[in-house]
Parts: sequence; structure tokens; C-alpha cells
Amino acid sequence: MERKEGRGRPGAPKSQEQGESKERQALPNVWNLLERLVNLKDRYVKHQITSEAHDRERRELVALSTAIDKKGAPREKLISALYDEVTIEPGNLPVPVYWIDLSPEEFQKFRSKVEPLSNKEIREQIRKRQDENKRKFEEAHKNRSIPSPLVRV
Repeated sequence: MERKEGRGRPGAPKSQEQGESKERQALPNVWNLLERLVNLKDRYVKHQITSEAHDRERRELVALSTAIDKKGAPREKLISALYDEVTIEPGNLPVPVYWIDLSPEEFQKFRSKVEPLSNKEIREQIRKRQDENKRKFEEAHKNRSIPSPLVRV
């Protein structure tokens, strides 16, 4: 009898097995992910990590955030969307928008305000922030005839 070396299900191709384990891998909790993003920036500003370590961890966190936006639970998607709306600011051309970084204290305030909200209330907060951001952009560019990049379809 021939003995096969390796791990996993007998007869399953390695590439198939690896793909399945990635699919089964649980997504991180959105609050943990956002807190890691905030703390990452805080550590970088305080020179506690190198720019290379910051960039590497940031890429990982952005990939996880994208996964939550695609495959996360509806509530997690809403929380992520609201965080995006809170941290986006209308800018001036040539950069029409930019993102602000919340301090750990600001993040905790955001979390304590949002956590008890229902999904419906979070949706309403997103809508209000979108309207406010659009108004700010239009105000800043009222003498220009360019459409707001903050208009969501």
C-alpha cells in the first residue's frame, strides 16, 4: 500500500484545500478592525513602528476591511460605511476628498455612540453624514461647476 505524505483530506488537491480554508476563515469583528486601524495610525505618529511595518499592517487591514464590506454581516457593513462617512472630509482640488484619522479617544466616543444604535438608526446616520459631506463639498466649490465625488449611487 502506497503511503502519501501531507496533511488534509485524502485525495483532495492541495490548492482546493487551501482555498476552502481561506473561505472558512472567519472575518474579524468590525470594531476590532477599526480599532486596529486607529491604533496603527496612533503608533505610527508616536514613532512606535517603522513606516514599513505601518504600510504592511495597513495593507492587511485594508484587505480585511474590503472583505467585511463584501462578505460581512449587514450590521458590520453598516458600521464600516458609517465610519467611512465620519472620516471623509471634502477637500479642495486637485484632491476632492481626504480622510481624517480618529484618535483612540475619538474612536471610543464614536463606538460608544454607534454600538447601541439599531441598523435602521445607523442607516439614518450614514444618510445624514452623506448629506452633510455633500453640502460641505458644494459649499467649498460653489463657484466651480464640478460634480461632488461624495454623491453615492
